[in-house]
Amino acid sequence: MVERGAPDYRWRGGRVAPDAETDGGMMPGIADPPDDDLLDWRDIVAIGTEQARLYALWRRGRIGNRASKTGMALLARLADTCEKAAGVRVAELEVLVTKLEAQVALRHTPPRPVRHLA
Repeated sequence: MVERGAPDYRWRGGRVAPDAETDGGMMPGIADPPDDDLLDWRDIVAIGTEQARLYALWRRGRIGNRASKTGMALLARLADTCEKAAGVRVAELEVLVTKLEAQVALRHTPPRPVRHLA
C-alpha cells in the first residue's frame, strides 16, 4: 500500500472547486467525537497510554510507518504541552543534562607522566 507523501502516490479522487464549502477539511455532516473519546491533554499518564497503544498498533502492522511517526510526534508535542502547563519541564532538564554530559566528556585533563624504569 502506497501511503500519501510517498513519491509514487497519486490521488485517484476528483478535484474540488476552490469555492466549495468544507468544514476544516472534513466533509460536512461528520459529527464531532464524544468528549469521552477525546484525550485529556493535561494527563501525562493518558498521553503515555496512547503512545503505548499507538506503538502496539504499529508493531502488529495495523498502521503504517508514516501514521505511527506522525502520531508519536503529535503525542510528544502534547506531552510537552502537558509538562509546560503542569510546571514539570522534564524535556528541558534532559537537554541540560545532555549538554552537561557533553561538556564533561570534552573536558581536557592532562595525561599523567609515565615513569620508565631503566
